[in-house]
Amino acid sequence: MAAETAMLLDRNSLRPGLESVQCDGVPTAALVPPADGTARIFWMFVGWHVVLWTAVQALTAPNRPLDMVEMLYWGHHWQWGYHKHPPLPAWIAEAVFQLSAGLVWPLYLVAPLAVAVSFWAAWTLAKEFLKPWPALCASTLLEACAYYNYTTADLNHTIVLQPLWALSGLCLYRAITRKRLHYWAATGLCLGLGMLTKYDMAVLVICMLLLPVINRKARAALLTPGPYLTLSISLLVFAPHLAWMIEHHFSTVLYAVERSETTRSFRHVINPIEFALSQILALLPMLAISFPLWRRGQEREAQPVDRDELRRDFLMLICFGPFVLDLVLSAATGVQIQSMWGASMWTFSGLCLALYAGVAADASVYRTVIWRCALAGLLVVLILVTRNVASPYLRHKASRVHFPGNQLAGVVQLEWQRRTERPIAVVAGPWWVAANVGLSIHGRPQIYDFVYPDASPWSDDEVLRKLGGVIVWEFDDDGAKCAQQVRFRFPDAEILSPFALKWQTSADIPPVQFGLAIVLPTTVASAGIGTE
Repeated sequence: MAAETAMLLDRNSLRPGLESVQCDGVPTAALVPPADGTARIFWMFVGWHVVLWTAVQALTAPNRPLDMVEMLYWGHHWQWGYHKHPPLPAWIAEAVFQLSAGLVWPLYLVAPLAVAVSFWAAWTLAKEFLKPWPALCASTLLEACAYYNYTTADLNHTIVLQPLWALSGLCLYRAITRKRLHYWAATGLCLGLGMLTKYDMAVLVICMLLLPVINRKARAALLTPGPYLTLSISLLVFAPHLAWMIEHHFSTVLYAVERSETTRSFRHVINPIEFALSQILALLPMLAISFPLWRRGQEREAQPVDRDELRRDFLMLICFGPFVLDLVLSAATGVQIQSMWGASMWTFSGLCLALYAGVAADASVYRTVIWRCALAGLLVVLILVTRNVASPYLRHKASRVHFPGNQLAGVVQLEWQRRTERPIAVVAGPWWVAANVGLSIHGRPQIYDFVYPDASPWSDDEVLRKLGGVIVWEFDDDGAKCAQQVRFRFPDAEILSPFALKWQTSADIPPVQFGLAIVLPTTVASAGIGTE
């Protein structure tokens, strides 16, 4: 029995890629479940991340954050696309909102779960290349990357793209190495869903297409049905949105182009440099925490040169190819690549560090790095708590999470019910204010962007006149302009006196001023029923 256990542990210590017994093309070491406890530690680590990040946002953010409100504003109107982005994240937000009967905390669970899937993909791929402890370290290092902690506090397209990007890479590697059609199908599904999330996925697709160009084993896969199954499934998933894009004159692409345009001097040089620096800054904590893997050069195991060309070419293309392509694009065209566009690129960066920085002989080194990753994550959580709770006291300025959304919805509902017993059909105004009101009103009325009507193709001025509703706005820089537009476009609307509401913080901050106009349904207004 002892001999069998020793043999099992010895087989577990093998790294796929080194010589080991093959079973159906898969290294035996990859088939034997680890007996070292790393799996249990991984799930504890990921569970801690999901619970902590969900609880912190649910307990310290009195109002839904900006991107989450936007996702719900779009998702309530099920479309194959929206004026800024593809539809999948908005669908997910709306589905969670409806399934949870309007509870807020399940929405805060979505982003940590997406990050957890990225962690799992990194860990699973790392186990193909490394022993259990360095494989675990390759995954947990992501906890120290800004794109997997602080920037995941909101639900948006970038967060939803991360796990799809990571799963696409994992499935492609397994499709090539294990030669199973279901991995090729899974790759196509992930790529298609990724394109339904954000067009940044196209950069990964290009890198995947380059892999057969530079690698012989990947090129051999082109003689099998697998790659064509991937292509077919991804196009099938993306096709409805593509039809929507054509119908709406590629408004999402135009939005991305407009957002990346810049007229600054030397933009072909400055823009790529800024993007590169932003990525280095996001990765810097992870590089610092992984320092013990670098500095113990004399204590590392003697590692042969990586002769696995597929592994090397795959990791270089998937991990660094998108970054290089974005730099080339920015340098060639002068477009400004937003820093968050790099948020999905680095899922396998911890794997590259663990694989090529040198694998320490002592597992305690990896345990030290993993503990430091956990502490780094806890530190970022404290920073988020400070932002949500203490920043109004420190900055003397409130943020979106302190917006009085529920209180505003209560005032709007009360004023409407004083005039008619009918439900509010449409809430109009600048989308942020209107969406906050609409999310807290029973029956979920339509949300109509009164300032940019093209952003709300499901409604317009005529719908508002016919069905009735409210126009609500904040008296910021555009407040007076919005009031003028109400008088011009809805001369029969009843414009109430401005009112003030306190931000959701006890900090000494001036209250926010609102305007409100009541637009009664055409039949009610003409009959004078229910009016004061």
